[in-house]
Amino acid sequence: PSQLLTIAGQGSVDETGLLLHEGDVTAQIALAMANVEAVLTAAEMTLADVVRLTVYAVDVDAVLAGYGAITERLAAFGATPPATLVGITHLAIPGMLVEIEVTAAH
Repeated sequence: PSQLLTIAGQGSVDETGLLLHEGDVTAQIALAMANVEAVLTAAEMTLADVVRLTVYAVDVDAVLAGYGAITERLAAFGATPPATLVGITHLAIPGMLVEIEVTAAH
């Protein structure tokens, strides 16, 4: 690849860093993925360019139940990157349930 992009953990926050969807893990996953896509777009990439995905979860079972919010977005681009789901005790922003880190190459 001629371009490698590492995207630090994206969560369920708006443009100002305000947490959205507190208590709703599926909505948090969807917004975190939208934020990942926004960073990829800014780098002239798409989810098809993702080569690695790491999901940090406060509640692994809840994230697994809502994991379709990730796989559906990836499938829309034909992307099947290796993924790791890591259970953690908490994230930096109180109320954040999930954070997604991505590596993309183009």
